[in-house]
Parts: sequence; structure tokens; C-alpha cells
Amino acid sequence: MVFLIHLAVYSILSFKRYADKRNPSDLLLALLLLLGCLYACPWMLGFAGWYDNQPYRDILFYVPFQQLFFIGPVGLLYVLYLLNPGFKIKPKFFYHFLPGILYLSYSIVCFVADKFIYHSYVMMDGVQDPDFDNWYQYLGLISIAAYFFTAYRYYINYRKMILNFLSNADAFSFTWIRNFFVAVLAFIISWLSINFYSAVTGGSYTASWWYFLIFSLLFYYIAITGYSNNTASRLYIKNWTLHSTPDIVVLTEGAQKMLNSYTPVQTKEDEWEEEKQTATEPATINNNAAEAELLEKVALLINEQQLYADPGLSLTELSVATKMGLHVLSRLINTHSGQNFNDYINNFRVNAIIEKMKAGDNHKTTLLGLAYDCGFNSKTTFQRSFKKHTGTTPSAYIKTHNL
Repeated sequence: MVFLIHLAVYSILSFKRYADKRNPSDLLLALLLLLGCLYACPWMLGFAGWYDNQPYRDILFYVPFQQLFFIGPVGLLYVLYLLNPGFKIKPKFFYHFLPGILYLSYSIVCFVADKFIYHSYVMMDGVQDPDFDNWYQYLGLISIAAYFFTAYRYYINYRKMILNFLSNADAFSFTWIRNFFVAVLAFIISWLSINFYSAVTGGSYTASWWYFLIFSLLFYYIAITGYSNNTASRLYIKNWTLHSTPDIVVLTEGAQKMLNSYTPVQTKEDEWEEEKQTATEPATINNNAAEAELLEKVALLINEQQLYADPGLSLTELSVATKMGLHVLSRLINTHSGQNFNDYINNFRVNAIIEKMKAGDNHKTTLLGLAYDCGFNSKTTFQRSFKKHTGTTPSAYIKTHNL
């Protein structure tokens, strides 16, 4: 009961934040939490004696509290809007809500027919709540699993993209979304466990208290982490599908706060136009030696202008500085350094820190201070990148080289 009240509060708070900021992900989080509250209502109200007394029994029978066919599409949209602030829902996506609308319509027909035409239980048997019919529960679970598996695939796709576009990818990795998927998986496993238990023991809904407790805890976690999330994705992804290469624009820092006023550093059209018109850049380079030499010039520019010191440096911003198109620059980095953009820039940062160590700067400030000066924005990313680049930790490196 306490957890459900908290879910309802978080749902209301998310609705309010949506009203203030007009961020679609807040609205979708509010709807997802509301669906979670409704899902647990039959169990909670059943324990309060509603199934044993009229008119409460009919309320539980005719009101479709468990909207299983809506949970999946809402969850998928929530993830898509979080990862891609430029996401625009297309009219054809509303077909995904059709099963939920049909079940809702069926519930209304049952209520009207039984209450106003037959004046008795005809459309339903009057024994079991239709929300717990096996066909509905199984199809609902399949729907939820399918949509969240799709959302997970988009998340993995997003994680790969940010490594090739952002030098501070960790700050925009939405690690908590991974835990969100773990919570959904735990819900599915709990559902399968309680249904197997019920099939073996013939238990009633009162024996499933532990399942609804787990469900409430999982959704409570989603409510807390979702509402407290302050990260806004920097990738504006157009025509994003899992089977084609999307158009990607990296938003500037200021544009993250207000998408409607964003100024992309460079668009895809700019990229190809630049490749055609810029005499200093060969649009198609077939010579490996020439490509390697060109990448050396890029590295020289990064070091001379200390571009790596910008924690938010993106591939698009580097393409502007080097007067190269995104496609060519990305291919040069991936092919000739054998790294993604994120690792490539972090190597410059590690090298800069090592130079500062050799100059004795590590005796004047902390290692973390050096890391921040060189473009890292978190201790975890700094330590992981340093070890990946040198094979040892910063402290061990200092001790080994007597710095």
C-alpha cells in the first residue's frame, strides 16, 4: 500500500514536471508509473475485501485495472524520448496502442451489456476477474517482453553511437536505464514464477502477495531513478531504426536545455557539401599512407589547440576544427587508430596527464585535479581510461616511474 501511494505521488510529480517543462519523457514516465499503480490495484483492493462485497466486486470485474497492452508501447516510447530528444512519434506508431484500445473497448462492451441489457453476468462468468484470464495475462506478458526487448536493443545501439560521437560518452550513457531493464526482467521472471507456483499448488491471488510486493519495489525503483534523472542526451537522431544508419547531429551544451532552440554544430547535408567544396580535404582517400598522414595532422591540431581539454568535445566539433566531414573524420579515426572517437580523445587526455606528471604537477595538485584539467569529467572514467591506455593505475604509474 505504501509503495503504491509513493508510485502515485511520483506519477503526479512527473505529470507536473511535464506541464512545466514539456519534456515528453516526463509524461511517459508519469503514464508508466500510473499503469504500474493500476496493475497492482486488483491485488491490493482484493485484500481489502472488494472481491467479497458489492458493489466493489463489480468495480474490480468491469474496470480493466491491468492495462498490459499499454505498458510495452509506453515503456518503449519513454526510452526512445530519453535517448533521443529529437524523437518524433509517427502516426503509424499509434497502431501499437490498438491492442490496448481493443481490450479497453471490450471491457466497456461487457459492462454495458451485463448492466444495461442482460442485468446479470453474461459477458463474463462472474467468478474470475477478467484481468486475470490466462489468455490476457500471457499475451500481455509477451507484449511487455517484446517491447522492452526492442527498447533494450535501441539502448545498446545508442551506447555504441555515443562512443563514436562524444568524448565524454560515460556522462551520457544512461547507466540507470540498464538497471531499468534489469527491473523489467525481474518482473517477468517473478510473473513466470508465480504462475508456475499457482499452476502447481492451485493457489489463489492471496498467495501471490510476494509477487506484487516485488512488483511494487521494482516500480518504486523505476519511479525514483526515472524522476531523479537529470541527464539530457546530446544526440539528435533522425530516422532512427535498428536496421539502417540514422542521421545524427550532436547538440551543443546550451541546446540540451531547450531543444526547440538548438543549433547543431553541423548537419549531414553540411558534411557532404563540405566534402565537395573544401579543397584541403580529399573526399575519397584510397591511399593508406595518405590517410595515416592526414590523421597525424588531426592529432597535431588536437595537441596544439588542446582540444582534448574540453570535456564535452564531440566528433562534430572536431570536424569543424579540422575542416573535415563527419564521415571522413570518423572513418580515419576508426580505421587508422583502431579506436572509437571516445577512446581516441581519452588517449590524448591520458598523454597530457602523463606529461604533467613528468613536469611534477602531480605534487602541486591531486591526480583528479590533473584529470579535470585535461578534459576528464569523472574519476571513474579517468582511472579506467588511464589503465586502458597504460596497463596500470595512475598511482602505480607514478610509483613505477618515480614521478
